[in-house]
Amino acid sequence: MLLCSLTNTPTENPVLSLKSKCIFDGETLETYITTNGKDPINNEPMDKTDIVPISRLSATQRMPQLEELSKPEYSSIPTMLTAFQNAWDSLSIELFQLRNELNQTKKELSLALYKQDAAVQVAVEACKERDDARYALSKLVVDGSVSNDSGGNNTNGINGKNEVDDVVLTDDWDDAVRMLKEEQSRLLQIHKTENKSRKGKSPIIPLLADSQSLKIQLYENTELLGTYGTVSKVRLNKAEAIIKYDSGNVLLINLGEQLELLNKMKSTVGSCIFWMTNEPYLISEVPRKGRKRKNDGEIKHEYQLTNLRTKEVQKINTSLNIINVESHPSLSLFVVASETEFEVFNNMTSLFIQQWDGKIKDIKFHQDGILIGLSTETGIIIYDLADRGSKLSIECAELLDFSFAANGYNIFVSNPDKIMLYDIRKNKFTMETPLADLQKNGFVFDMYTSIVISGNQYTASANGKVWSEPCQLHNSEYNVLAIWGSDSKLLVTDNENIYVAKLVN
Repeated sequence: MLLCSLTNTPTENPVLSLKSKCIFDGETLETYITTNGKDPINNEPMDKTDIVPISRLSATQRMPQLEELSKPEYSSIPTMLTAFQNAWDSLSIELFQLRNELNQTKKELSLALYKQDAAVQVAVEACKERDDARYALSKLVVDGSVSNDSGGNNTNGINGKNEVDDVVLTDDWDDAVRMLKEEQSRLLQIHKTENKSRKGKSPIIPLLADSQSLKIQLYENTELLGTYGTVSKVRLNKAEAIIKYDSGNVLLINLGEQLELLNKMKSTVGSCIFWMTNEPYLISEVPRKGRKRKNDGEIKHEYQLTNLRTKEVQKINTSLNIINVESHPSLSLFVVASETEFEVFNNMTSLFIQQWDGKIKDIKFHQDGILIGLSTETGIIIYDLADRGSKLSIECAELLDFSFAANGYNIFVSNPDKIMLYDIRKNKFTMETPLADLQKNGFVFDMYTSIVISGNQYTASANGKVWSEPCQLHNSEYNVLAIWGSDSKLLVTDNENIYVAKLVN
């Protein structure tokens, strides 16, 4: 007895397909052709004329419907067996079709995966070309000139070569670069989201309708009493602050509903305060007693890092005479600077030392965690830690201080006479206004870039394009030390105590 190529069962009604030259059960093949219009084996178009009977049976077999099974003619065993056979043939056809569809789906999936792999390769090449183009563009920015039409300041680049070629690298540097670039992507995404969320939401802007009537209003029961000296530096981190006094006192305070003194210690002259991974630190010189001497008999500079919260002390292995320190926005990476070079550390391990052809005054991290700003006697250098090279030079006569704005593309710059706003995208100063006593009081600004305060004087901008004329806060006995938070709270002092306040009309 012949077997059906479709159901793989013996058939009493064998037929031959002229398309695939295979033997099938006659009724099973006719049913398949009626449904699909093609040969089951090679899928060529086919009709009943392409079927050649090999033998015929007198009865035409078909699968009975459910209601037919209750009729008397299905009560005999032969009839029931025939009905079961027809049902089996029908299921076999369906299984055959499903297998064909599965094979076709597998082929399509394989092709799709191949195309996806090819697309990934194209995307990788495109990203590489993009990165190469960015690098080439950054080189052009370094060599290009930066014009300034405001206040007579020339930004045609700082004369001379700043960084010295002999950079001292350690074996950990490649790992640090990968870490910096991965963290940069994450920080830029966070930064983009935060910029979008705070756009136009400055609580200062509604007060600017009458910008000349701003005054300080103290929150109740928020004063921190005690005479520690004159405040020389304030570093904020979320709801905490480090305050350094010219007397050497260093306070760690909580900026909650009440100012709470968390810790206090005495520092040496020239010590630096900063935050790193949400922990408060103080870098100070090791006491002179017990320090080693150089070959010429001079006492070496030795520094220690103190956690102001836990009082844990670690020694910093550096040869620099530290004048400033700045930490990465989120990693345990920090930069210490002397007047002629700076050194990069990761988890207390030195990564590299960069010598400098000029006097370094200050150092600040950009929000992306890779760029740093260096202030010198003639201006500001934007330096890339990953590439270890300068990206931008901004000349500014008599530079006092600078700070990256919260939006990431503006830089606040001050000299003894005025405060200026530099736009990195446009490569020029876009706003400026005179402010008195900048050398004495410095300046602070809110995260919305809507107000700048120096001591008890301020200038504000409702549209981000023009600053108002300088005004004095009405209750001018308070000097503003810091602005923080989405509600632009103020940390102010009357030269004796410290208070939390806000601006009102």
